[in-house]
Parts: sequence; structure tokens; C-alpha cells
Amino acid sequence: MAAPEVKKVKQYPDLSKEPMVEFYLERQQFMDPSREYSVPVTINGQTYHAVFGKRNKLPKPVVEVLKNAKSAIHPMANSRRVDSVVGGEGRPAGEIMQSQTEYQYINDYNVVEEKVL
Repeated sequence: MAAPEVKKVKQYPDLSKEPMVEFYLERQQFMDPSREYSVPVTINGQTYHAVFGKRNKLPKPVVEVLKNAKSAIHPMANSRRVDSVVGGEGRPAGEIMQSQTEYQYINDYNVVEEKVL
């Protein structure tokens, strides 16, 4: 009979040993002021919660994740192209299959870092 195969479990560093950062997580535009909202951040299987509209104290890697969270948006086409389409003029035949996709990246959360402890 063959011995059972033992899978190695990868060990990740403990984030509690990282420097703590005190920061303020600003509320977003359509949040109800009477409710408490939080965003979960999971790193290496450890989940942390940052509360909107309050001062939080979390490990530095968690704050970095919040600062680097960005969404891609697709802005409207340039004004010349929009004006020509609205006026009833179509694209020239050479531009029909050309893609002019441009993305802008905006921050998902506004993190105001107070101090590193």
C-alpha cells in the first residue's frame, strides 16, 4: 500500500508584525450618513475591514491595497468625432474597423493617511 501524499501548505508572513498605519477612509458620494459601511480587504487569507467615515488602524500592506484600488473607465470619444456623428456624418470607410479605446483609471477609495505607528 502506498503512503498518502501530503500536500505542503504555503505559509505566509503574519501581517500583524507589519507597521500599523492610522488613516481616514472618506465616505463615497451616495452613502447614507446614518449607516456604517466597511470594505473588506483580504491578504494571504487574512480579512481586515476598513470603515468608511472613521479613523482606522490597519497594517501597512492593507492600506496600500486600498490606495492602489482603481477602476478603469472609458471616457467619451473626442468632441470632434461626437460632433460629426451627431451632425449625421458617419465615419470614413477607412476608420470603420479602427478602435480608439482609451481608458482612464480612477481611485476607488480616498485614503487620507494620518501616521505610521
